[in-house]
Amino acid sequence: MKRGLSALVSLGLAAALGLSAAAAPLAEVVSQETQQVNGITWSQMTAKVEKEDTVLYTVEADAAAFEFAVATHGSKADTIGNMAAADGAEAVAVLNGDHFSFQTGIPMGMSASQGRLLTSPIEAYDADGYFFHALGIMADGTVKVGENPTLNITCRVGDTELTVDRINRTRETWEGGQVCLFTPDYGATTGTNIAGIEYILDTGDAVLDPGQTITATVREINRDNDAPIEEGTMVLSASLLCFEKIQHIEEGDEVEITLSFEDEIWNDVVFAVGGNRAIVEDGKPLPFEYAPGNFRTPNPRSALGVRADGTLVLVAVDGRSDDSRGLTANETAEYMANDLNCAYAILLDGGGSTALAIADEEGVLHTVNVPSDGSERPVGNAVMLLPKAATATSLDWIWFVVLGAAAVAAIALLVYAICKKPHGKNA
Repeated sequence: MKRGLSALVSLGLAAALGLSAAAAPLAEVVSQETQQVNGITWSQMTAKVEKEDTVLYTVEADAAAFEFAVATHGSKADTIGNMAAADGAEAVAVLNGDHFSFQTGIPMGMSASQGRLLTSPIEAYDADGYFFHALGIMADGTVKVGENPTLNITCRVGDTELTVDRINRTRETWEGGQVCLFTPDYGATTGTNIAGIEYILDTGDAVLDPGQTITATVREINRDNDAPIEEGTMVLSASLLCFEKIQHIEEGDEVEITLSFEDEIWNDVVFAVGGNRAIVEDGKPLPFEYAPGNFRTPNPRSALGVRADGTLVLVAVDGRSDDSRGLTANETAEYMANDLNCAYAILLDGGGSTALAIADEEGVLHTVNVPSDGSERPVGNAVMLLPKAATATSLDWIWFVVLGAAAVAAIALLVYAICKKPHGKNA
C-alpha cells in the first residue's frame, strides 16, 4: 500500500510551472499574530479586503515532516475534533473537508488517506451547476487538481463480472440496478433497505488501494440487508435489479475486486479530498462563474493548498459577522495563489462548515476560528495534518554501521586479550 509522500513535491516545480512575478496581494494586512507549535507555523490575520475587515487563519507545514490525511465517520457527520480523535492519529491541525449530504453525512467527492480509497468519485458536475473536483497527492509528491477522475471498479466471481458503481456511498435503486462496496470506513453497518442482497467478504488486512486487485472470500450471504461491516471484511451490496448477475454467487466463493483510474497517475494517490472547485493550478488562480449565488458573495471559506516547494497549506476564513467580511470563491483563489504562493489549491466546504483546530503543545485540539453558526457544524470529513512517521536517513544508517563495526571490533579485541593472557597455577 502506498503510504507516504516524497519529502518535497520538487524544488524544480516552480521552474516547470513557469511562475511569473507575484501578482498584487488580495489582503492588506491590518494585524497579524504568528505562532510556531508542534513543528508547524500558523497565523491569525486581520486584513482589509475591498476595504472591509476579514479575519484569515493560515497553517503552513513542511512536507518533509508532515502529511495530509482524511478523518471521516463515513455515513455519519461529526465535528472535526471528534473525527480526528476517533481516527486516533496525533493531528497537529484539522480543517473541515468536502461538501457533504445533510441527509446522510457522506462527503460529496472522492477521498483517499494514506494510500487507501475512502469514497469513490462522483460525476464532476450536477444539474444545479455545482462542480465536484479533487486535489490529490501521489506517492512521488506529484499534485493533481481538477475534475473528479474516472474510477473503474470491477468484481469478478468465477465467470461472473460485475461493475461496482460506488464505494462507501448510499445504495440507490434505479433502473438497471446498482452494486456498491462498503468498507469499515463507512460505519458499523451498510444502512441499506431490503431491496437487495449483500455479500459479506473476508478481506483480511486488504485495503482499497487504487491500481491493485483484492482477493476475498464470501463469508456470508445477507438477504435482510443492513449488513454489519466488521474489521477484516467488506460488504458487496447489490440491488435486486441485479439478481440475474448475482444469483449464482455462493458462500465460499473467491472474489476479485480491481480498482483502476482511467488517468493512471491517480493509481498512485496517497491523499485526496474533494471540493467544489479547483481554484489554483500551476500557480495561477482559476476564475469561474457559479450558478449558486453563495459562491459569488463573501462568506466563510476553507481551502487546501500545496506550494511549489512542497509546503502544505491550510486556510480558514471567518465571515458572516461584523468582525469579518469573508471572501468570495474567486477571492479565495486569488488569496491562495497570490498571497500564499500556492501552486495548487482546492476550495473546500465553507459557510457554517468552516472550522480550523490547532493542537497545543500537549496535543489537545482547539478551534481557533469563529464558526459562523455560533458553534462547530458536524461535517462529512476533515483534513488532518499529521507528523510523518520517523524514518532512518542514509546518514543514520552510516552511523549505525560505524557504531556496529566499532562494537564488533571492541568485542574481538577483548576476546583476543583474554585468549592471550598467560595461564598457570594460582600462587
